[in-house]
Amino acid sequence: MSDVSSDLRPLRQLSRTNAVLAALFFCLWLFPVFYVGFFKKSFPYYGVVRRFGIQPDAAFEASKYMNNLYRIACLFIYRENDWSNYYFQVQLKGGEHWIEVDESILSIMNSTGYDTRLPRILRFVAAPDSGLALQKSLAEFVQDRYGKVNPEAPEVVSVRAVRVRYDSGSEELAMPEGHWTKPPLETITDREHQIVFSHSLNEEKGQ
Repeated sequence: MSDVSSDLRPLRQLSRTNAVLAALFFCLWLFPVFYVGFFKKSFPYYGVVRRFGIQPDAAFEASKYMNNLYRIACLFIYRENDWSNYYFQVQLKGGEHWIEVDESILSIMNSTGYDTRLPRILRFVAAPDSGLALQKSLAEFVQDRYGKVNPEAPEVVSVRAVRVRYDSGSEELAMPEGHWTKPPLETITDREHQIVFSHSLNEEKGQ
């Protein structure tokens, strides 16, 4: 009988350890995330930390850091199955090739990110019921910006947006070091280039 009891001790110890870890995970993560998401305000982490004798400055920084993590967790409530990069290209008068547009000339803000304004705009542009007017407006905007930055270049006659989709967890998204940057479109040869929209400005002027 004593042999059986001694054999069960590691299992009991493991169960107690698991219970403690589960309680810590619930108290330090699950409950605060639910609190921040449901009440739309910061979790009172400062007061909790101060009770353990932590200095005010350190408690304030810890509270700010943890509440930022809780808010970020509340933002991403759905699992993304894929990730899309969007590119603008222009075709110049007298040319046949499409030229990628440097997005820094279109906006001072980086358009790369989770559900930024650019993907939302392009979803509207691609809509069959209301997209044509938006396509024209967006194409004219790209044409104007490109012409101002490249005054010596031929006139822009066509503008299109291209989407490249990656499955979540793809090796292409896992950069080994440094800040992640969107690769040039011409270097992506193993992925489908989906045309979101293509608008000819030359045809409008000819009408």
